[in-house]
Amino acid sequence: MKSPPPHPPLLVLAGCTASGKTEVAARLAARLGGEVINVDPFQACLALPRLSAQPSQEETATAPHHLYGFLPLSHHLSAASFAREVETTLAEVRERGRLPVLVSGSGLYLRAVLEGFDDLPATDPQLRRKLDSLTAEERLRQLLQLDPQAAACIDLQNPRRVQRALEVSLQTGQPITALRGRTPARPKQPTLAFFLHRERGELRERILRRTKAMLDQGALQEVAALPERIESPFTRAIGIAEIRRHLAGKTTRDECLEQIAIATRQLAKKQESWFRKEPAFIRVTATPHTSAAFLAETLARRVSA
Repeated sequence: MKSPPPHPPLLVLAGCTASGKTEVAARLAARLGGEVINVDPFQACLALPRLSAQPSQEETATAPHHLYGFLPLSHHLSAASFAREVETTLAEVRERGRLPVLVSGSGLYLRAVLEGFDDLPATDPQLRRKLDSLTAEERLRQLLQLDPQAAACIDLQNPRRVQRALEVSLQTGQPITALRGRTPARPKQPTLAFFLHRERGELRERILRRTKAMLDQGALQEVAALPERIESPFTRAIGIAEIRRHLAGKTTRDECLEQIAIATRQLAKKQESWFRKEPAFIRVTATPHTSAAFLAETLARRVSA
């Protein structure tokens, strides 16, 4: 009996926001007989297709796309739960004999998929409401009482991380430092990972153009339609707070645009810094004159070499 053919390699295309990775991934998947799998948490939100820059109809017609716009706003997302969704989708793509192409700007979520994740409990909305009533100092004090070692593995200057660590400790009855590192085994698989890089000045211009298009194409209406009060990690998406200020008459449209562009540039700087420290990612530099078709063809040749 012949042994079954090996799984196709796993391709990863990462890049800063507005780098053009979405279009390149679609063309690359089409060129190699693959299917695109989203690993960006905000692009998974059903209510935010414009604000999160989900793929266009033209891009989704180029190759099958998965895990875009499939989660309701009320879903309490985590890197671990999203990694499970990706694993299920990966298996389905491979069963069809197709090549999985992961695309994301989130190093944290990609790491959860590629290296495993701490299998921590999902957020408890009732507990979160209770902790929201405390001050940041009270939450920190309570965390350190439950877990004196927390300072060794948690940024105590980050209120959101302190709150999450406290939630986990209260839900499980164990300090989060005792739970960290219980990562489910991840079978080794051939992975080829690229990072799409653009020079700072060009990326700045691309961010501004995309922000303008986003506002023109319905992002204002998306945010206006959101509930005023909802407990959701998706409401941390860049643009929501800025657009709400504009809709309340506190800023002009141009001021709103500039605020979103600034916040997006700050995110891109963090993304660039994250992936610069990831040696497994092959940096591919694009210029203003490099088309998505050319980039996809270049990457396809490297995959096939």
